[in-house]
Amino acid sequence: MTGVGLVSALGVGREETWSNLLAGESGAAPITHFDTTGFSVSFAAEVKEFDPLRFVEKKEPKKRWPVLSSFAMAATQFAMDQARTPNHAPRE
Repeated sequence: MTGVGLVSALGVGREETWSNLLAGESGAAPITHFDTTGFSVSFAAEVKEFDPLRFVEKKEPKKRWPVLSSFAMAATQFAMDQARTPNHAPRE
């Protein structure tokens, strides 16, 4: 496969990540995914504005994908879209 799939603190997708990188943006920011009270560090490079349902089909409501698995599925989808792999229809 010769495609690139990025899910990062700078953006979701190759174009958004690259654009923010060129603009000198930083992916580091205050942590929003959990309460940092009691921790010595309160900032990190979190992935922001990520909708896993764009990349993972909705399953039974009681079942949930771990967030890192959703990131991996998204990065794979982006790479396959760019590589235009056979028998693969890019997602809109």
